[in-house]
Amino acid sequence: MPYYSQKLTWPEFYESVAKLFAGKRCAMNAPTTQVACYGTPKEIQRMVREFIDSTRPHTTAVVMPGCEIDSYAPVENVRALIDAARAA
Repeated sequence: MPYYSQKLTWPEFYESVAKLFAGKRCAMNAPTTQVACYGTPKEIQRMVREFIDSTRPHTTAVVMPGCEIDSYAPVENVRALIDAARAA
């Protein structure tokens, strides 16, 4: 899923923001709320892994969807998010 308002992929966006906050704590959103609600567990795992890989060299990674986990998010997607974060 591209980052539509700019010509960046999500990993490129994550890394650029993480570099701005290098050495500081920075909470960014991953996976996006849309992926948490409507993606597959594999898409969620990939987005969380890309997020952590892109941000960890520069700042602390905080895994969370952009908003609260919506009531439309399937349980298997919530489990995928938790498992991917724990595996990191």
